[in-house]
Amino acid sequence: MSMEDNSLFEALVKYRLERAVETLDEARIMIENQRYNAAVNRAYYACFYAVLALLIKNGIETKSHEGAKQMFGLHFIKTKKLDSDIGAHYTLMKKSRKSGDYDDFVYFTEAQARSFYTDSIHFIEVLKEECNK
Repeated sequence: MSMEDNSLFEALVKYRLERAVETLDEARIMIENQRYNAAVNRAYYACFYAVLALLIKNGIETKSHEGAKQMFGLHFIKTKKLDSDIGAHYTLMKKSRKSGDYDDFVYFTEAQARSFYTDSIHFIEVLKEECNK
């Protein structure tokens, strides 16, 4: 990998982490406006962007949400680089986002949205720390 490639990867990791934080703030705004399904969607995407940053940082390529989930699990959860509760949160967020976006008559409560949001703050902090190693 050339120095130019390395700079590009570092910029992309930084960008994805910034998007994670920005998108998590969107989740907070959705909660404040009682848009709980939208808040769950944004919280998932915040986590997704953090996962992408971590994968990019480690030279792992993916082309889909499912691929990102699989590679994250394989390289960081199964290897115990990250705790299993981190993996469980990501799995729950992915499942919840999909259900809220595509299933009929799914209405997340304020308590659920706030819990997902709070847990996603922790998730993103852990992944940011891992990216900075």
